[in-house]
Amino acid sequence: MVFYSIRKRISIMSTNKVMTLQKKSQGSISLVLNLVFVLYAMTFIVSSGLERLTIYLATVLWLLEGDFKIKFSKLFSQKVVVLYFAIIALFLLSVFMSDSITDGFTQVKYANAYSYIFHKNIVYFMMAVYMSTSIKKEFLQYVLYAFLLQVVYMTFNIYYLYFTQYIHGSDFTYFIMSTNRIFYSIALNIGLMLFINLYLKSFKKVYKIFIGCMMVLIIFAVLLLGSRAGVLALIINFLILVIYIGKKHANYKYMIAGIILSSMMFIMSYLFIPQVTQRINMAFSDLNKVYTSHNYNSSLGIRIGLYETSINLLFENKCSIVCGLGYGDAKLKFKNYLEANFPEKAFITKQPHVHNQYLQTWIDGGLLAMFLYIAILIVLFRLKIPHYDKLGLYGFVSSFAVLGLSDIIYHRGVVLGLFAFGIGLFLGIEQYGSKYKLKKEREA
Repeated sequence: MVFYSIRKRISIMSTNKVMTLQKKSQGSISLVLNLVFVLYAMTFIVSSGLERLTIYLATVLWLLEGDFKIKFSKLFSQKVVVLYFAIIALFLLSVFMSDSITDGFTQVKYANAYSYIFHKNIVYFMMAVYMSTSIKKEFLQYVLYAFLLQVVYMTFNIYYLYFTQYIHGSDFTYFIMSTNRIFYSIALNIGLMLFINLYLKSFKKVYKIFIGCMMVLIIFAVLLLGSRAGVLALIINFLILVIYIGKKHANYKYMIAGIILSSMMFIMSYLFIPQVTQRINMAFSDLNKVYTSHNYNSSLGIRIGLYETSINLLFENKCSIVCGLGYGDAKLKFKNYLEANFPEKAFITKQPHVHNQYLQTWIDGGLLAMFLYIAILIVLFRLKIPHYDKLGLYGFVSSFAVLGLSDIIYHRGVVLGLFAFGIGLFLGIEQYGSKYKLKKEREA
């Protein structure tokens, strides 16, 4: 009896020791995984390879961390990730409905539609899955600061290149034409709204001065890039800020003053910043060419031609309205339609996509896929997060809503990486709710 009791105690002690070691091991893995999140937030825009390494490393650590029952429970309750994978499922279904899988609106490098879906979409989006289920509340602030560090780097890099080329008499337009200025503008817009969040939450004067200076620099960096979508996102974000402050203070004078000041700023930008003047004038010129001489050979003209063709093909019959054009051979259908009806516009099929996220999702996955994408934006917009983080959330959602009007998320991994990062960050903030506070607030 005594011997049995001793064996039982030893067994219990061994079990407890193993469980303790498992918990310590799991805690270490979780710590490293969250450090990887910080590294990803610091590199996914400015790096050309390190961000992919962090994704693969996060995948391994996430699997080793375990707790899959809790993780999948979170994913299903958060809805956003489920909606996204529903869109992927519709894309795959659309491939099976296609006559070919190599004639869709894909980049040449990823001509195979299956490779395009998995390589471009799921790999980068997985960071949203990992962050939303495994991020710890004490790391939220570090992930946020790491992303803002990227924004600071991008901002100063834009000014450095601008003044360097100005001194050497080079044309800054060449630089902005050779980069994805729409994406940089959207990333800067999101960074601006997060900086405004920090400004409203900061208590120390020195922080407010630094953040205020960064806000001004970011605004003019967006204007220097000359992206029309970026400027439109900036205007919308200013209106969001004005409405937010006006509602908070229950004073419509703030709203009116904010609208007047914003209007004056953009008018002055048009008058005195060449990039803004050039891009706005170019837009009016492109529109004039399209609707007076049917000349679609311009930046805006190509987009209008793609939009018109998309609508005509989608509404050609009931099946295309509901099911789209087929992920695999949509581009071929565009080409055949234009060559038969509008040969002067056939050159627009050289584009890798239709320059509109909403139409592209409809074409590739059907009407339901487009509604699901809009639903993702709505669900994100309505996340229940602390009021002092809502400006950043609203800026994130509105920026991507605007981006969808002239570009798509799926054709470039880093764009989807930004989308996934924002989803993971704000789902993490919602998860901890009022428990999440910045160090400055706790100290105050």
